[in-house]
Amino acid sequence: MIKKCLICKNNYIAYGRRKTYSKYCSRKCKGVASRGKGWWTGKKRINMMDENNPAWKGNEVGYRALHIWVEQRLGKATHCDLDNSHFSSRYHWASVSREYRRDINDWIQLCPKCHFLYDRKEKV
Repeated sequence: MIKKCLICKNNYIAYGRRKTYSKYCSRKCKGVASRGKGWWTGKKRINMMDENNPAWKGNEVGYRALHIWVEQRLGKATHCDLDNSHFSSRYHWASVSREYRRDINDWIQLCPKCHFLYDRKEKV
């Protein structure tokens, strides 16, 4: 079926489902037509953070997801809180209470060595 593009006014051949639904001859013309129009136009964006998200698990969250949550709020760990003389290429967030709660004050920054020792013993 021969159709006429709404943007460049050129004729193009539409096959299959494009016979019914197509309006543009190419992706370039489709892009020109939709420029400045987002899919969210006219819709109110609601806050989907924390408790407002339908997938929110609260304190029943998994280990990795909880560490991501901590990193989003406190940033990447940059030093060792137990021994400032330790230098490493990476640092970890460790739970002080070892209960892995969603409490910002329950987390400290540790180098891998101190984190290993901290998890194995009562105190370093």
